[in-house]
Amino acid sequence: MEISGGAAVEDPGAFLYFPEHMQRAIEPEAAGVAICDGVEAERFLILTHPEDEAVVAERRADLDAAIAKQVPGSPDPFAGR
Repeated sequence: MEISGGAAVEDPGAFLYFPEHMQRAIEPEAAGVAICDGVEAERFLILTHPEDEAVVAERRADLDAAIAKQVPGSPDPFAGR
């Protein structure tokens, strides 16, 4: 048991979740290429693990649906991309 901020923590790893594919390290050169490509393409989010694209797309769809529900008739800000 560890003490964190005055509170006992039974399993410090319980607060962290990394999917199996993210537990594998990628080569620094591969990360550098992905980051440079993302900066050059002016991407807001640069993913170093391609497996995460589906998760991010699903979350974005959820956010878009929530915004559309709150603001009826709002245009899709990503239409045409």
